[in-house]
Amino acid sequence: MLHYFRVNFLVLLNLLVVLNANAAPTRPFGYEKAEEAFQTNFDLQQRILVQVLLIAAGYTNFVPSENFNPHIFKFIQNFQNDNGLPSNGVIDKQELNKLFVTASPMLNLWGFKKINHPTRGIPLWIPLGLGLTVDRNPYGLHYTDPQRRVILDFTTVPNLFIGVNFETLVNSQIAAGSTIHYKVIKDGWFVISLTTSDGIDAYLRYHQDRRNVTGFSLYWNNANGNVHGERIAILMSASLRSAMSGAPYIDPPAEVPRPVVDTVASPPLPVVAPSSVSPPSPPPPSKPAESLISTGSGFFVAQDGTLVTNAHVIENCSKAIVKTSDGTINDAQIVARDTMNDLAILKVNKTPPRIAALRIGVRLGESVAVFGFPHSEILATSGNFTLGNITALSGLGDDSRFFQISAPVQAGNSGGPLLDQNGNLIGIVAAKLNALKVALQDGDLPQNVNFAIKATILAAFLDSNRISIQQGTETKPMNPADIADEAREMSVFVVCQ
Repeated sequence: MLHYFRVNFLVLLNLLVVLNANAAPTRPFGYEKAEEAFQTNFDLQQRILVQVLLIAAGYTNFVPSENFNPHIFKFIQNFQNDNGLPSNGVIDKQELNKLFVTASPMLNLWGFKKINHPTRGIPLWIPLGLGLTVDRNPYGLHYTDPQRRVILDFTTVPNLFIGVNFETLVNSQIAAGSTIHYKVIKDGWFVISLTTSDGIDAYLRYHQDRRNVTGFSLYWNNANGNVHGERIAILMSASLRSAMSGAPYIDPPAEVPRPVVDTVASPPLPVVAPSSVSPPSPPPPSKPAESLISTGSGFFVAQDGTLVTNAHVIENCSKAIVKTSDGTINDAQIVARDTMNDLAILKVNKTPPRIAALRIGVRLGESVAVFGFPHSEILATSGNFTLGNITALSGLGDDSRFFQISAPVQAGNSGGPLLDQNGNLIGIVAAKLNALKVALQDGDLPQNVNFAIKATILAAFLDSNRISIQQGTETKPMNPADIADEAREMSVFVVCQ
């Protein structure tokens, strides 16, 4: 009798395990209300748009779905948390507009357009805003980026079975030393995500197209400028999925105008080439012997000479040099750019006397200090130090990448460090409100409205380029003169020619 009970108890236990495995997962608190609002407040196109914007803003890497699901619920909550909104997962029309503002800088940068395959007529989102150039080949279209950030192939291979193509690509990539992060094949399509042996990331999606295989291969190299290729890949993947299966999708969102702000790099200045001997007579009319330079600020983040500035400071640079606190002039190598977040990494062959220590988690009203080289053509070339406060925890249009600060900044401050009262780096000076334009538009002259990129954005950029950061600490507040000394030692004067 005892043996019989044990056998049946095990059977019952196994049955309970099976029943539990098949039970519906527990939904988080508030999920049902959020789901109902999502399905009721938005039509199908708007539901897809919400997810497209979440992808563009960096909150999800899931292909958009027609219906609400726990992933969408979580990603909306994350967006709400980051923007000081009630994190209930319920997104209304006003929050949708805020999400659009958050995502629009990336969408404007990418500039997606629907392009048809030249032989198959299949449409695909292509990020033409990156300045891609296109070549036609027997298989379709080959796009290249003049800045070597991305490479894209939109191809159709005739007389090929999808399974053979999948196995061939996977095996060839493994043989070449690539690391496969994700691969799946089902229902006549496949996706492969990988990193090549030389550090280039890639995303491939192909579908069986009658007797052909049609799809795209996207490669991106963060070392040449981080355009968030993984987000581009997901949006393109959703586009191809829709074209091949009829799944719902949208047209690329229209460009959103940027707010009226001025960057604070020094304007280009003519530099006349010196001459030791005057010509005996005026030369024939020709272009003046001059070049254009712009100047800005920067600061060291690593002992190997790695430093950071704004991307707009070194825009169109053929040569970059930096002057350090000891007065020496150093040629600088441009290592990486993130034009979307206006960041750039440079490197010089010099050990800095001090590097910036990053601190995350800044409070409204904190005291801050700015160091930089404004108006170097007329002001002190040894640097300028100003004090102020954090006046808002977001920038124009509630852009969560920025702080608003009251510390005065001028042309040439771009790329300089924003420091807390302990000398920790909490941001990078980037822009100021164009007071004249605002006054002309609104009749009011704003004063001291300036913006700095948050250290969280910088930390992510450095991490994506495999650069370690020094963590800052909170200690007893320092005397402003001591902060100025530390700021001067970590800062550099940047010249772009």
